[in-house]
Amino acid sequence: MTSCSPSWIGTGNTKRKYKRLINCESAFGICGIGSGRYRKPLDDRNQNNRSNNENGAEVLSNSSSPQILDSVNVDRFCDLAEQGDTNALQVLAMFVSSRQGSLPARRNALAYLGGTGDISATNKEIDLVFGAVVSALQHEKSVAMRRTAGDALSDLGDPRAISYAITAMEDDKSKLVQWRAARILGELGDAQETVAVLKQASFSSKYAFDIAFEIQDALRKVQARIDQAQEQSGDNYDDTEAPLGRDRCGNKFKRGCIQSFFGR
Repeated sequence: MTSCSPSWIGTGNTKRKYKRLINCESAFGICGIGSGRYRKPLDDRNQNNRSNNENGAEVLSNSSSPQILDSVNVDRFCDLAEQGDTNALQVLAMFVSSRQGSLPARRNALAYLGGTGDISATNKEIDLVFGAVVSALQHEKSVAMRRTAGDALSDLGDPRAISYAITAMEDDKSKLVQWRAARILGELGDAQETVAVLKQASFSSKYAFDIAFEIQDALRKVQARIDQAQEQSGDNYDDTEAPLGRDRCGNKFKRGCIQSFFGR
């Protein structure tokens, strides 16, 4: 992949240096903002995650019409949200979900929402932000916006992002978004279900080399995370709490010890 320099997002004295490398030429053949083909919105494959996200969606749907912001006003609302103004945070989330207004302004707002993961917030606010970011990943026509939504999900670190990343990896028409989704799985995945999806994807011939490489790397990371958790669980095992059993001669033994001795 061609190396890229970070882009600056924002205006005036409130410019923010986005964490990811964006708006640049890459090996995926996607350059700048607004490139890529239109695709139909992705259907959520996981009904449980859909219900988990109902709070954020409900807040967005029950609120007044979104304010259409320019880049200057996006920066202004970002500053207010950083000061703890929950109304400003809601305005930004609704603006991103509206898919209206200029692309640079929406992208700036989306990038800011991704950076709110380390800010103290209520569950309602967390759901609000998460719902807006997922909406961008699923429904934005712009490849750049969907890619930025992937970055934002990664920065939020919310495990609910996993099923949405799987859908994007498998169904998004953009190779760049597929690659970003595979990376999310490597960053957040910690379950055997994710390992199974990645293993299946690793055998598929539909992915370009860069995406296939990221899938393999994600598989390695998730499996290593699971193995480490299992090892830590074994280190914390206390055989004094193991139930007593008896061998065929009637001698008492600790079940944990005998299983360990025979390698289970």
